[in-house]
Amino acid sequence: MMMFHKRRSLAGSWAANEMSKRIGIAAILALLSALRYLVLTFLLHIVAGAIDQPRRAYTEGSWLAHRLPESLFVALLVAAAIFLIALVDGAIRYADACHHVAYFPCFRSSRLWLHSLKARMTITVSLLCLAAYYANSVLRVSSRPHRTLFGHPESLFVVLMFTWGILWFVDTLVRPRQETLVAASLFLIFLYLFIEPLAHVP
Repeated sequence: MMMFHKRRSLAGSWAANEMSKRIGIAAILALLSALRYLVLTFLLHIVAGAIDQPRRAYTEGSWLAHRLPESLFVALLVAAAIFLIALVDGAIRYADACHHVAYFPCFRSSRLWLHSLKARMTITVSLLCLAAYYANSVLRVSSRPHRTLFGHPESLFVVLMFTWGILWFVDTLVRPRQETLVAASLFLIFLYLFIEPLAHVP
């Protein structure tokens, strides 16, 4: 009886150690992903703001000085979201094996996208929808007193972020076990709920 309890205790200890190891690896991967998305989002938000031509007149500072705090806030928001998504996804499914846990599109596999019907259809439909979305933004902005040549900067930022998310989703379709497919889907939902509304800010 004592031997049974001892084996049960050892099994429980081993399971706890494995879980701690899995969570630890997932946390490291999630942190690295969050840092990558922090830089990516910050740069894309700055680039999107650069198309706001002609510039608005500010009483103090330049457009970049006004854009930087907004870019940092949005970048932190996206980084926090991808950290949580990657942490949960990695701890549950992949962190123990470290098998293709890239939470971003792997462009070295882009040739495989062309050989997958699902990937080709997803890219085609998604790009058409994004093009229509951005064209509508340009038409909507053209009727405002402050016109810009390339539409609302936030609309361009939304299109850039969705393009990144869709390419990640497409890449998961051609991965051996479709790793991070759920994470990519959650990221697109996050973009729709929290990032797309930015395009409606006047």
